[in-house]
Amino acid sequence: MEYDGYCAIAQRGAQEFEAGDYAAAEATFESLLAADISDIDKCAMSLNLAMVAEKRPSPPADIEACYDRAIAYERPHRQYGATERKADWLAKQGRNRDSLHLYEAMLTYAELSETDRARVRLNCDSLRSDFNRYSEAARAAAALLEAGKHDEAIAAFRALVSGDLSDIDRAMMCCNVARSYEKKGDPRSALRWYERGVDYERPHRRFMVAELMANALSQQERSAESVRIYEDLLTRTELSEHDKWRMRGNIAALRTTS
Repeated sequence: MEYDGYCAIAQRGAQEFEAGDYAAAEATFESLLAADISDIDKCAMSLNLAMVAEKRPSPPADIEACYDRAIAYERPHRQYGATERKADWLAKQGRNRDSLHLYEAMLTYAELSETDRARVRLNCDSLRSDFNRYSEAARAAAALLEAGKHDEAIAAFRALVSGDLSDIDRAMMCCNVARSYEKKGDPRSALRWYERGVDYERPHRRFMVAELMANALSQQERSAESVRIYEDLLTRTELSEHDKWRMRGNIAALRTTS
């Protein structure tokens, strides 16, 4: 393909993408992949297709396939821009382990500059950090809950509560255990975990879990207990005026319906 013709078509695809006409942009970029252009340009078009797929949004497997196609075009030429883009995308999907493996593979590439090597090492260090391991485990547990695997979700969240976390994060994980029990249809066990979360958060003048527990009690038609929690919260100095207004409204609603 003549260079001017390639540039004109690529520019049209970029304009279609910017205008939000993703179907047209996809067709344009696909047409260039079928054309007689270099592997490096085909890599660029595959990355463009990945951007289109993310915007639509397409299933993660389709987006990943675009990145893999881009990598297949670039690697015979000892380039790695698409590889790094995929590693970054994987991390944003919460797939930290997969992202780390890809960055570690990049460190074996002799063609990396020292600047690139330093950047990739920093990304590896970040993905290996305790926080990222915690984040990945929490996302995996949430996925189990979303899939209806309540017992597995409960076990995963409970393991996080037992880990080396801050009290605030433990409170959040207790809340997730409680939610899992609610989804399972075991509100009694859920309340025990809300109580545990409250114990973690209260010394730090937080009240999110306490408020969620009050709401859970109201859903179980235990309005008097719910009101007592809200009334206790109203005595605490850390509430904003908006928080007080919201809780007074909840109390009024509970007293009306009880």
